[in-house]
Amino acid sequence: MIGLPGQTLWDLAGDLEFFRLIGADMIGMGPYLPQDGTPIGDQWLARHASESSEQSAQYRTELFELSCRMIALSRITLGDVNISATTALQAINPIGREIALGRGANMLMPILTPTKYRENYQLYQGKPCIDEGHEECRNCLSTRVMFADKDLALFDWGDPPHYERVKLQPEQQHQSPQAQ
Repeated sequence: MIGLPGQTLWDLAGDLEFFRLIGADMIGMGPYLPQDGTPIGDQWLARHASESSEQSAQYRTELFELSCRMIALSRITLGDVNISATTALQAINPIGREIALGRGANMLMPILTPTKYRENYQLYQGKPCIDEGHEECRNCLSTRVMFADKDLALFDWGDPPHYERVKLQPEQQHQSPQAQ
């Protein structure tokens, strides 16, 4: 999560280094969005309760941009891994996932939770697509990919090139940077 209370830019840089060291094949990260009824969410909401709507909008813009920078830095430092454009990005910017695809993400993940249960499975307020059926979800994701000027790869196996490369050289998978 990007933007957790108390998180620093050093923490985020450490996350990128951690992903590299463990040989991650897929990165799923998105902005921290507070949720009522959770300890950290309630603390965050209490601290920011007095902010104006303008301040709140500015915070969301900055959080969105920081999240996109992390996606771009992940692409630069990790290369050929899968990086998801998360629904949380869309929750703070209506075209957030499309923007993320243009800044280094290469995946959109469908919401597979059955529609009748989605309202009860919201990780954050404002989660998009909770009322879409599977056809609507597929059409929406297809449109988002086309809008981002990317190619859609439905039904293709999703292993990133990084996985294939590492699978072929397993002895190098967990070596320290000095040993590589």
